[in-house]
Amino acid sequence: MFSLGTALARLLAHTLTVALVLSCAASATAESRQVVQKVPSNGGVGGADQTTSVEMLTPTQGVDFKDYIATMLTILKRNWYALMPELAREGERGRVHLRFHIQQNGTILGPDPSIEKSSGKETLDRAAVAAVRSSVPFPPLPAAFHGRNIEVRFIFRYNLPLKSAYTN
Repeated sequence: MFSLGTALARLLAHTLTVALVLSCAASATAESRQVVQKVPSNGGVGGADQTTSVEMLTPTQGVDFKDYIATMLTILKRNWYALMPELAREGERGRVHLRFHIQQNGTILGPDPSIEKSSGKETLDRAAVAAVRSSVPFPPLPAAFHGRNIEVRFIFRYNLPLKSAYTN
């Protein structure tokens, strides 16, 4: 059994290790259909932390979405960490895939986000959905983009190594 001081120290250490570092895995081009941003953690125990990845599913029309996605991720991660379930803080593992549309003004369409792939743990799924909903409105889409909206897929990883982001 841990003392309160030890438990708080472990929680603080875990919180510090879940800081995210943004790395662009692909840049947008005129024909690009996907912009993938991998957001690995900063060295947690065994490389397992809370991280998220985003994939843009809409043609980019040659617009560079790198800064937009970086801003979105900053907002989303702040809200996700604020809503992180105790289950995840205690080490529960899971991966949630969410898909949604962001309109020109930064709002999301209809009933979005939808759970494309559940973690199998309702608490983890709800936290990921709540993180997106509490992040709305996102910033407006880049002015150079002339589409009505973009469709994105977010993958929320709870205590899993980054390499598992795109695997079952």
